[in-house]
Amino acid sequence: ISKSYLEEALVQHGPFDLIIDVHRDSAPRSVSVIEHEGVEYARLMFVIGEKSENAAKVRAMSQTYSDKMNQCLEGIMREPFTRQSEYNQGVADHMLLLEVGSDQNTSSEALRSLKVLVELLKQEGLLFEDS
Repeated sequence: ISKSYLEEALVQHGPFDLIIDVHRDSAPRSVSVIEHEGVEYARLMFVIGEKSENAAKVRAMSQTYSDKMNQCLEGIMREPFTRQSEYNQGVADHMLLLEVGSDQNTSSEALRSLKVLVELLKQEGLLFEDS
């Protein structure tokens, strides 16, 4: 997400309970896919920008959601990854950067994994069914 777009969205439509910036990693398929009951899913991973003033809170949220996702489907989450960057996480303390599989995953695998995330966010009260 470009920082200016994010800041504009927060002004026009915010506040938000959770902001997720979605990306695809460039990891090899051997680490970006998991099979469960004969179905393949893209593995997900949160990335924490250590240079952000909100790094501690983002790290805690990332670990919490990683643990909860792994309870939903064991192994769907890779361990949160920390980099010396900011990733616009300084704009909001409730902003997560999510890697959805890699360029080695199919769209179907990525969508299956995102459905697991959506169900968790519904359980957490952060998403609601369409009326």
